[in-house]
Amino acid sequence: MRSIRSLGALAALSLATATAHAALITFDEVPNGTVLTNQYAALGVTFSADLAGAPQATTAFCASECGGPPVSGNILENRNAGNQRARHTTISFAAPTSGISFDYVPFGGLGGNTLVEAFDASDALLWSSTTGTGCDPCNYPFSVATGGVYKLVLTNPQDGWVFGLDNLRFESVPEPGTLALAGLALMGLTLRRRAS
Repeated sequence: MRSIRSLGALAALSLATATAHAALITFDEVPNGTVLTNQYAALGVTFSADLAGAPQATTAFCASECGGPPVSGNILENRNAGNQRARHTTISFAAPTSGISFDYVPFGGLGGNTLVEAFDASDALLWSSTTGTGCDPCNYPFSVATGGVYKLVLTNPQDGWVFGLDNLRFESVPEPGTLALAGLALMGLTLRRRAS
């Protein structure tokens, strides 16, 4: 009986560790000009782009470039220190993620909408949408309307279009560990043995 309780406690602990955890990335934690890669890997998030030196965390220039309300602190921008723009900016998650939202920061009123695509673990497209254009207001909330996301790809609508994002929010559910599965299997075998 004692071993069944121990196995039950192990199974409960395994399930408890697989609960969702919410996170917020403001990009203020890294110095201005930092090329974003794995600085937030402890939260299960990495960043990449199809341009060397991008994306980067920069002090928001929205007040001077957009004419709209300024964004405080750093934001992720799709450009590098040489002011070249990445075509594709990717946010990768280590675990299935839901509740994804961010403050979208378009720079200027020209250009098209930024395409946002969400992919699952096998790179199958789950959802896509476009952001707005213009800068009135300069930053506005944008939400991804699906779960199970492992990757977001933001596509620059045209050459020269600069966009940023701030306050990346998400909830990740860690994959069950091998120990948790082994504990559940052992508990099942023990219960089966007691029943026979």
